[in-house]
Amino acid sequence: MTGPLLIYDGDCAFCQRCVDLGGRLPEPVPTEPFQLLDLGTFGLTPAQARAAAWWVGADGSLRRGHRAVAAVLAAQPRRGWRTAGWLIDHPPLSWLAAGGYMLVARFRHRLPGGTAQCRVDLRTDRRASEPDFDIPQPASARPGEDPPDGVDA
Repeated sequence: MTGPLLIYDGDCAFCQRCVDLGGRLPEPVPTEPFQLLDLGTFGLTPAQARAAAWWVGADGSLRRGHRAVAAVLAAQPRRGWRTAGWLIDHPPLSWLAAGGYMLVARFRHRLPGGTAQCRVDLRTDRRASEPDFDIPQPASARPGEDPPDGVDA
């Protein structure tokens, strides 16, 4: 499956609740729990997918955490939602959004709707606990495309 797609932790009741709320947006985006996907297709690990939501763009690019939320909002037809997405994605509000997302992700098991399955130990995967980042996908790594000549898959 290619983008756009929002990947989230399907074992987390808090995450599922957030996705359900996102379904009320004017233009709901496709969502899938990472447990039902071949994460390797997107260049992700289970630890990364447990630690944060991921947006897969139509071009195969990846956005993590608050940037994934910003991409969902930016995909909306109404200017207000798109503006909110732009603000979340650009400084100085992006700094606050990143910190807020990290706090929510760390303590999601304690938030309304959260359960013990929502708990994530970010110390077990150093890469998953790094600040939010985007992963541009080179042409050879995009799902459904053959690598360029001379590149081993």
